Amino acid sequence: MYRLLGNDVLDTEELSKAIESLTLLRVREDISNATKRDDAAALRLELGISILGYDDSLEYEDEEVMNELMAKSDEYVKAQLKDVVSKFGEYLAYDAYSYTFDEVSKSTLIVMAVMSTQNSYRKMRDVIKRLLTV
Repeated sequence: MYRLLGNDVLDTEELSKAIESLTLLRVREDISNATKRDDAAALRLELGISILGYDDSLEYEDEEVMNELMAKSDEYVKAQLKDVVSKFGEYLAYDAYSYTFDEVSKSTLIVMAVMSTQNSYRKMRDVIKRLLTV
């Protein structure tokens, strides 16, 4: 799906391929239409907990452990996506948010939004909140 983000045209399929080839993240689906904006692109990502140093014996019920896992996941994803998004345009901004733990695949699920820098400062938080309700 193509999106016009400021002066840059972003192909979300190419972005997905780049994320999967350059990082250890897996793209679950393109959720750009869920943003309800023509100037935003969005993806649902997956990150295995073993990459963050956790094993399969993770206690899902322990809230403190889950908060720590989500914080580490956010930090890791934002660092990994920085180089990938910069390859698609100089004036693109992104944000990512880890929102749940998938017990079956033993991974955290993340929503990621990409916008032009001119709109991102005002609208990025709204887009991320909207994606969390999808």
